[in-house]
Amino acid sequence: ITKAASTHDIASSILFFVMFFIGTSLFFIPLPFIGIFKRQNVLRITGKFAAILAGLIYFYKGVIMLIN
Repeated sequence: ITKAASTHDIASSILFFVMFFIGTSLFFIPLPFIGIFKRQNVLRITGKFAAILAGLIYFYKGVIMLIN
């Protein structure tokens, strides 16, 4: 929103939001088809591992920010 507001004309702001919508929509298109794979145990294990890894990374970064 800040980037769009800093442009000097309305056409640039609209173009920015349209391109943002198109760019993020590409990642949401496959979501309805992921349900086909939800029963596979390997994906559940991988998802849990990824969640734990992300949690550990954020915990580490939080501790480092508190120490500094």
